[in-house]
Amino acid sequence: ACMTAAAAARLGMSAVLVLSGAEPDEARGNLLLDRLLGARVLFVPEGDRARKAAANAEAERLRERGERPYVIPTGGSTPLGSLGYALAVQELAEQSEALGIRFRRLFVASGSGGTHAGLHLGARAFLPDLQVMGVAVGEEVEWLRSKVLACAAGAAEAFGIAPAPTAEEITLLGEYAAPGYGVPGPAALEAMRLAARTEGLFVDPVYTAKALSALIDHARTGRLDPEEPVLFWHTGGLPGLFANPAFCLEEA
Repeated sequence: ACMTAAAAARLGMSAVLVLSGAEPDEARGNLLLDRLLGARVLFVPEGDRARKAAANAEAERLRERGERPYVIPTGGSTPLGSLGYALAVQELAEQSEALGIRFRRLFVASGSGGTHAGLHLGARAFLPDLQVMGVAVGEEVEWLRSKVLACAAGAAEAFGIAPAPTAEEITLLGEYAAPGYGVPGPAALEAMRLAARTEGLFVDPVYTAKALSALIDHARTGRLDPEEPVLFWHTGGLPGLFANPAFCLEEA
């Protein structure tokens, strides 16, 4: 949502963000940035289904006022949104070829499925030897697998990419999501500290820390060849550290 607000501000458009949960007493993390970017923020306490209905209702209200709203679902996870990440893999292919690096595996956080779907589709088109290792950040793994497949298949159909992807192609690791969405476990907390204290790299407790913990676990358990270049796809999330400062200080 924050990146949508930033893009809208850059293009001179207004943004309305419909978020789940009760409005907090203090704006921190992404919410603070949303306010700074000038977005109008609506809170829906009832959950995802109610949030979607509220977003559609707000869009209809804007249409009645003569405006032209465009509704973006959670995570921008649509076939069109996924295509952006497929094209990012095209850039990766060009850059890795120029550097003489041949990646075989890519680790990425998978939350609403769009990023994972696009990277998978891009790998099929531009780096067929690359396996995209999606790391689920919530516990609804089978729902997420179907969402990744739907986004990838929709993008492939819309843009004439054949053959269509299948469920068997999708790699989704569900064992790193616990204890649940938005809450890091001991491995994710360790990954946060390890990245910061050895590389000066910040990962957030909701998404990227869980993806990095999967990469670390694969390396430690011998599932990665020490001579094999591995790519960690950092999807951002730095403001999440400031929204949850206790996670930064908690020792695993």
